[in-house]
Amino acid sequence: MAPIPPHPGATRPSLASIAEGLRFVRAKRIVLSTFVVDFVAMVFGMPSSLFPALALDVFGTGPAGVGLLAAAPAAGALVGSVFSGWTTAVRRPGRAVIAAVAGWGLAITAFG
Repeated sequence: MAPIPPHPGATRPSLASIAEGLRFVRAKRIVLSTFVVDFVAMVFGMPSSLFPALALDVFGTGPAGVGLLAAAPAAGALVGSVFSGWTTAVRRPGRAVIAAVAGWGLAITAFG
């Protein structure tokens, strides 16, 4: 398969393009808050390092359970993307992000 040629008006990747992207994120508060919330959730709230212990000690499933636990976030992302069409009607995206974060926190708490 041949590589896709770059768009005629595209610039080459550089430190300047990275800086431009960071300036854009800083200017759009909703994008910045979403990035920060996701970073915090993934660093402090994703229990993937505990999956082997959970699969062995809690669920008693062994390697198959570890595989299922590792695949669960991807399955959830697929389900979320399939049912995300309604999000275009959200009038206050900041509040929606807060509600999603609260739901994530509740789900992690319930999982624990």
